[in-house]
Amino acid sequence: MLIFLKPRWVLFLVLVIFIACKIPHLYYPYYWDESWPYAVAIKDMYKHGISLLPSAIDPELSRGHPLFFHAFAAIWMNIFGASHVAMHSLALFISVLFLIAVYEAGLRLIAIIATVASGHFMVWMCSKVWLII
Repeated sequence: MLIFLKPRWVLFLVLVIFIACKIPHLYYPYYWDESWPYAVAIKDMYKHGISLLPSAIDPELSRGHPLFFHAFAAIWMNIFGASHVAMHSLALFISVLFLIAVYEAGLRLIAIIATVASGHFMVWMCSKVWLII
């Protein structure tokens, strides 16, 4: 067990700090891309039933975006509710999974130093680019 956890302590520390920094922002209203193409379409799919078919929601709402994310978010809303916190926690959950995947791929393919550097870079990118959470 210790052999498994030894190279991942940095990942754990980065994730704890990242999540702690994002939790206060989960209450924010929808912002930028969220406010029109995603939030409205996801709420429409949540109200009218979840589906991956193109006819599931009005094309004007989806604006040509693939419906997998919309369906996944509507399922998330069924489980956790339709609040801003619940919807932003989905984006936080996806971000954390992405950071873990990048770290694990780097750990298996390249050295630990490069993995730590790429993990820090991904946290920085998620903090600066993904303003939705």
